[in-house]
Amino acid sequence: MLFHTQLSEAEELSRLLDRLEADPDASDAVTASIHARFGRTVAIMILDMSGFSSTTRDGGIVTFLRKIHEMQGIVVPIVQEHAGQLVNTFADNLTCLFPDVPSALAVARVAIDKLEGVNRRRIAEEQCYASFGIGYGSTLVVGSSDIFGNQVNLAAKLGEDIAESFEVLLTEQAVAQLDEADHDLEWRAVTISGLDLRFAEVKRRIVGEA
Repeated sequence: MLFHTQLSEAEELSRLLDRLEADPDASDAVTASIHARFGRTVAIMILDMSGFSSTTRDGGIVTFLRKIHEMQGIVVPIVQEHAGQLVNTFADNLTCLFPDVPSALAVARVAIDKLEGVNRRRIAEEQCYASFGIGYGSTLVVGSSDIFGNQVNLAAKLGEDIAESFEVLLTEQAVAQLDEADHDLEWRAVTISGLDLRFAEVKRRIVGEA
């Protein structure tokens, strides 16, 4: 009797990549199969906590782990309330997917408000800060914890390397999913890791707000 076990999505992708390597003539067909199986058009939000080095130096790793735990307890429920999917947590980062950019932006804003509210009741050494990068586009989503794509990479650059505490930075593709007239945007550009990157900071105030 033969027993058939269902392949995990990671195993499926691995087999398709093996085929791609073994049969270059099938490149177009296999690539199309990969995108058909794993491709999704989504908004990607990457949160990075600020002050890892200084907090670890001054208070020790357990102090920072407590901050990470607290941040996750605040932010993850907000992600879920806005139809988001927590993809993974790595050190002081969160990677989340959303069906659209407004949902990702709403989570970033609510999270900042919540964290600021907590900080107002804390001494400086116990305060928690985060920065946000948001991208939008075609993404390979493999299982529940792996995502790949150019917009994933750009969102990570914005959230981890460029954004300051409580800044929300969007790629050009993410901004294209918004009505710019409804948001206070500041366009910026940097060259980082050999990449010329144009992006927008979303200011806290919505145009027309009192």
